[in-house]
Amino acid sequence: MLIGKCEINRYGKLNQFSTSFSTGINVIKGPNEAGKSTLVDALTDALFENPKTQKKDVKARTSWGSDKAFHISLDFESEGLFYSLTKDFDSGEVQLLKKSSGETLDDKKRVDLVVSESLGLSNRDIFLATSCIRQDEMARIAESPDAIKDRLEALITGGKEEVLASKTIDKLSALIKSLKKEGHKHKGQIQRLEDEKSDVAYELDKARREIETIGSNRTALKEIRSSLDALTEDLKTKETLKKNARLAADATESVARLEARFGELSSRINNIKNSEAEVGRLRGELSKVPRINPNDIKIAEEQVAQRTFIKSKKETAEKEVLEHEESVRLAKPSAAVKVLSFLSLFACAGSAFYWYQYTSMTNINFLIGSGAALLLFASFSILWSKSGRNCARMRAKYEMSREALQETEDDLKTCRDTISSIVKKYEFSNVDSLRESFEKRSELEIGIKTELRRYEEHLNNKTLAGLEDDLKVVTRELAVENEKLREYSLYTIKPEKLAEIERSLETMGEKKKSLALELTTVERHLEFAESGMEHQASLEERYEELEVQLSRRHRQLLMLEKTREFIEKARKDVLTSSLQLLDDETSDILREVTGGKYTQVRFDRQSLKFEVFSNEMNDWAEPENCLSRGTIDQLYLAARLAMVKIISEDRHPVIILDDPFVTFDKERRDNALTVLKRLSDRYQIFLLTCHDHYDNLTPNVISMA
Repeated sequence: MLIGKCEINRYGKLNQFSTSFSTGINVIKGPNEAGKSTLVDALTDALFENPKTQKKDVKARTSWGSDKAFHISLDFESEGLFYSLTKDFDSGEVQLLKKSSGETLDDKKRVDLVVSESLGLSNRDIFLATSCIRQDEMARIAESPDAIKDRLEALITGGKEEVLASKTIDKLSALIKSLKKEGHKHKGQIQRLEDEKSDVAYELDKARREIETIGSNRTALKEIRSSLDALTEDLKTKETLKKNARLAADATESVARLEARFGELSSRINNIKNSEAEVGRLRGELSKVPRINPNDIKIAEEQVAQRTFIKSKKETAEKEVLEHEESVRLAKPSAAVKVLSFLSLFACAGSAFYWYQYTSMTNINFLIGSGAALLLFASFSILWSKSGRNCARMRAKYEMSREALQETEDDLKTCRDTISSIVKKYEFSNVDSLRESFEKRSELEIGIKTELRRYEEHLNNKTLAGLEDDLKVVTRELAVENEKLREYSLYTIKPEKLAEIERSLETMGEKKKSLALELTTVERHLEFAESGMEHQASLEERYEELEVQLSRRHRQLLMLEKTREFIEKARKDVLTSSLQLLDDETSDILREVTGGKYTQVRFDRQSLKFEVFSNEMNDWAEPENCLSRGTIDQLYLAARLAMVKIISEDRHPVIILDDPFVTFDKERRDNALTVLKRLSDRYQIFLLTCHDHYDNLTPNVISMA
């Protein structure tokens, strides 16, 4: 196979990747995390994976953020024929176009057959164990030994997979297992026959013993029938007693229930009638009480309160009038002030006149006396004037208090007139009578509403006529149930006694079932025993037949085991010759890579583990015990390249090397590259790396930077 163009979409880090490969060695170079390993996975899935798979690890390879699964297409050439392979993991479709003829294959099995024949490797396991070599998976040979051995066997024998010795051995092992298998659920043929033989032997022994019990079974049958008849009669009597007692109990319960219902209906009807009478009485009283406007009551009560307040205010005003009247009286100038004022005035005038007329204004004493009299007059005049002003102020207050008193008396008269008009409107003598009448009417209205609510509660969405009809029905039913109670009164028993009878009946019923079962068993035993001779002969015949079948199965088992042993020996001989070719080819490649230090390798015929001959130890040794990591990797590389050459025969599968030489020193890396150059004449080789060691190895360098 020679891969040409490759297109990868939405696959891991390769969201949109396209490249073309050449013949020989192709170096695919890129730094870490550039997608080199992703490219290897994509090529492997393109060759082997089913696009309809639901495996989580395959689905997880879709590029992050993509809402569609990945899509891969490869163009390749095989034996001069050109193909175009497309796998769409989103739609689950596969398509292989034969470019030479234009024929398109979309059947997965046919496509897989073309791909495996072109590769020379039949399945993914062989491809990963041989042709696809990763640095950390050098030892993958040990993971697929059975698949590799089958392929080596087919190479030597020319057989197809369906006739491989391993397949035949598996089929023989399955047949042997079906014969020999032991267990509880899934038994082998031999164990099933042995179990059936054991069951038949038991039944045969049982039949022989049953024949010996005919006489005793007939006696037992007679006794059981007698006991069953007596028990049936007793059971019938107690059932009748229980039935009548239950009817009596039901009648008692019904009477109690109906009496309670009768009492309830009677009480409701009486209460309804009482409520009707009470409502009528209250309405009669209500008709005698006048309807008073609540606003009138409110106004009357407010006026009464206002009247009380005004009366208090009037008393206060009257006191103030008296007080101000007394203040006016006290504020008037006294007669003494008036007299003294006039006397001082006369004294002043007389002294002045006498001084002027009689003393010729020479006696100063009269002048002084006149001045003193004038001063007294002025003082008394001021006192008189002050008393007059104070009296005028007191008189003003007195007039104001008189006016306030008059206003209070007017307000009081208004209140009395308002109250009188309201009281006369309803023909009452006073406000208290008016209030009492209003409160009485309110109480009567509340009483009527309360009684009507009680009336409706007693009716409970029914009518009085309906309740009376219900009472008649209950009365009739009560009469019927009382008649039943009198009829079954002889069967009236306590609940404890009835429960005891029911338990007794339950016990007797179980006993009857037991006797009936025992009767059936004895009858069958007797019938079986009476026909035992014929049944015994049938069992003996079946027992002999089972012995013959067991003998035949044991002979068949022996033949199958011998056949499997012979085929395994023959297969081992065939593998020995094919593995010798693998030993030789691996030894040649290892000799070239190690520069002749290690020249011999041999494979284990069962596990495909191999040993290397050490010249230093002069003995065969396991690589893990005596070789360095680098030499072990070189040994595995040689083994896998040898397997590619032998297993693929004349086919030329692609060899993928994912940085496999990191543990090689320079000399052995150069030796390994020499081997690859030689192999590149026959095989297309993809060498993936992040190093610069291979820049000059080939002109075919693909950068993934």
